[in-house]
Amino acid sequence: MHKDVFVKNTRLDVDTVCIPSIKEVVCRWGAKCFHDIHYSTTFTPFGSTTPVPIPPGACLQGLPTITNFTIVLDPTVTNGCCRVLVSYTIIAIVVDSNGLPIGVITKVVTNLPLQIPIFDVPNVLCFGPIINREPFVILFPRVYSATITTIDSVLTAVFRVEKEFGCFESRRAIVCQLECAPDEPSCTPPMATPPTSPGCPTFTTPTVCFEFCVDDELSSPYNCDVCPPPQVFEDPEI
Repeated sequence: MHKDVFVKNTRLDVDTVCIPSIKEVVCRWGAKCFHDIHYSTTFTPFGSTTPVPIPPGACLQGLPTITNFTIVLDPTVTNGCCRVLVSYTIIAIVVDSNGLPIGVITKVVTNLPLQIPIFDVPNVLCFGPIINREPFVILFPRVYSATITTIDSVLTAVFRVEKEFGCFESRRAIVCQLECAPDEPSCTPPMATPPTSPGCPTFTTPTVCFEFCVDDELSSPYNCDVCPPPQVFEDPEI
């Protein structure tokens, strides 16, 4: 009688046994949406290599495309923000007043600095040096609005680009691995949902982030190169 009671009280359910294990895990991460306003006052006529001023009556043929996108793979983290540099090229076709293509605008954006707030992942016992720190693309850069208008008496192409990036840090950590019952195919420790800065919903063109940081080459260059980036809900007027 006493032996049976002892066995019953000391039996461990293998489904709930926690086996401490050291693994590489994501310890900090976050995401941020950005709007950037870029300008160009020149275009290159077809058959030429020399940029010239945008002529009266010219317009853009649809939304431009983005090429040559790159992101720095070795970001720095200061005061809880992951700083990255991004580069891309905006390609836009220019048409005359009759709608006939006359040339192309090539707007090169080089080493644009952006700050991504990152947060500690809760309930993770991280230790040791950083194993990996890496930014990643959530919403690929896209031109969501473009036009040719007059700014300070000069015909100017205005491009608005939207993009969202994330960044994470990984270290070693002590995690709890559940010992699985023999009839279980696999066993995965529960994962906590880390906090993130507000992200972008799924968009159609034209598109607007719910919350974002905005850089304007004319009025607020590198506005998003601060920690945390200033958050807004509406794009500024041209």
